[in-house]
Amino acid sequence: MRMNLWTATISSLFVTLAAIAAPASFDYGDGRHWTGETGQSITVTYTSGGRTITVDGVLEDVKGTYIAVVEETSGRSRTHFIYLTELQSISTEGDEGGGEAQPNTSSGASADLKAVEQGPEAPPAAQEVGDLPRGVFVLPLTDMVGHQFREVEIRQIGEHADKFGPGQIIVLDIDSGGGMVYVWDRIRDEIMELRKRHRVVAWIRSAISAAASTAMCCHEIYFRSTGGLGSCTMWSGNMQAEPPGQQERWIWELEQVLTRGGRSPLFAGAMTRPNRHLSYDRDEETGEVTLYSDGSGATPLVDFGDTLTLTADQAIDSGFGDGIADTEAELATLLDLPEWVEVDDYGRKIAARWHETFERSSQEINELYGELGGNVQARDARQRIGLQIRAGKKLMELARKLGSSAMFMRLGEDQVEVIRRQIEELKHQLQQM
Repeated sequence: MRMNLWTATISSLFVTLAAIAAPASFDYGDGRHWTGETGQSITVTYTSGGRTITVDGVLEDVKGTYIAVVEETSGRSRTHFIYLTELQSISTEGDEGGGEAQPNTSSGASADLKAVEQGPEAPPAAQEVGDLPRGVFVLPLTDMVGHQFREVEIRQIGEHADKFGPGQIIVLDIDSGGGMVYVWDRIRDEIMELRKRHRVVAWIRSAISAAASTAMCCHEIYFRSTGGLGSCTMWSGNMQAEPPGQQERWIWELEQVLTRGGRSPLFAGAMTRPNRHLSYDRDEETGEVTLYSDGSGATPLVDFGDTLTLTADQAIDSGFGDGIADTEAELATLLDLPEWVEVDDYGRKIAARWHETFERSSQEINELYGELGGNVQARDARQRIGLQIRAGKKLMELARKLGSSAMFMRLGEDQVEVIRRQIEELKHQLQQM
């Protein structure tokens, strides 16, 4: 997994906002705790890319896994995003006005840190198990998120890989235009659990909206040369845009995922809302990328009015992606494997099985709703009602079988309750005959 050193520069507007004070506190280092406020002048020392860096600046923001410190250099504002795991020391001028670092005596991490673990991390080391081949497990994730693309198969492929020991390589082969963004929390949580045991890799054909957010959860992200990723816009189930407050919460969650993968959190806002700039400079000698939330970078990625969707070339050049592979053999090389070997086809089978179940169930649900409504052939009223009741029971059984996906197939809890009441009414009609 690549560990890019990334920095970012923001406009003077954000420097002004940084001066607005708000209480701030966080845990860092080896049991240390800092309390102060945003907008406060501080000096921080942290490590990045094997270097020790000291910055004098203003504390702009505190997130679950990192802090943002704005430094003024040569008339330009540069924001350092510093992981709490890499923060060595923090002090204020004269240590006045609060902001002192103290030993952490709390019983646990903050709620934010419990939700998403701190900092970028290397995937678990692989362990050899007998004479098994060193290879990969592939799980295709395609079509609509929340329908054909769901968390269940992610959990299943992880449990299957567990049988072969920790550190297995699981490739999520993603080709999706997005879908139900509010189910992404479940997908994210499954991948975050999976990351603790195995090396999780995204291979992108197309990853839009919730599919893009899924890819961001992985240790590594590789692209086909024609692949694209982004446009994480939020839409509710009735195709209405979510309110700005909810969008900002969504951006915050994506920032946590991006920082955990060693990627700049600035990608989150640019992919979510059409009121963000994003550009960058790249040092061709060192490969270091500096991202800017204004138009000052040499290479623009997105301007106001658009949401960002990265092409494969843009993703690699801007430090977001890890490489481009159009064939399995090319991906094997990027994964440091001597050749492409699939340990077995379990992931492909469970994906195909679910797709078949989904398509068959979709058609069957439509037919059963018609039968429940009386669209049946019967010799008399009693038989008609009996067939209606049978259709209702089949719908309820399908709801149990489909699990969390049932809500997207007109079999959510409220709809099942309506069906149950219909069955009871039909039974009552039978008793009156």
